[in-house]
Amino acid sequence: MSNGLYRPGEFKDNCGFGLMAHMQGHASHGLLQKAIQALAA
Repeated sequence: MSNGLYRPGEFKDNCGFGLMAHMQGHASHGLLQKAIQALAA
C-alpha cells in the first residue's frame, strides 16, 4: 500500500508555483504588491 501521493520518479525539477487570492473575491492593489514581493524574495 502506498504511503502517499508523492512518486519521486514522476517529478522533475521546476521553478515552483504560487497562488494568492483575496478571500472575498475583491480586486486589490495590496494583494498584487504582496505577490510581487513574494516573487522577488
